[in-house]
Amino acid sequence: MDPIALGDRVKDRITGLGGIVTGMARFLAGCERAAVQPETSKDGKAPEPFWVDVPLLKVVQKGVIVPPIVPARPLAAPAETEAPRRRTGGPRPDPAPRSDPRR
Repeated sequence: MDPIALGDRVKDRITGLGGIVTGMARFLAGCERAAVQPETSKDGKAPEPFWVDVPLLKVVQKGVIVPPIVPARPLAAPAETEAPRRRTGGPRPDPAPRSDPRR
């Protein structure tokens, strides 16, 4: 069985819904899911993508859309090319006690 990749035309084996794979997600528990964007809709509006477990998908046509090659960037660490952050202030000074406690 060929692995499912971004840009493949797929069909859900259970519901029969199909479209182009536009995203992939892998979870800590080992589950892999694919975002499938339907190609057509009956009312002429852009259809909403849906997520399906990868083992339930059947590849109809490989490489319908070739995704661009984008270099991976870490999500947590800032890029080295970013300018250092400007300090915008410091800790707020403690408020002075009021002279009249009833006010």
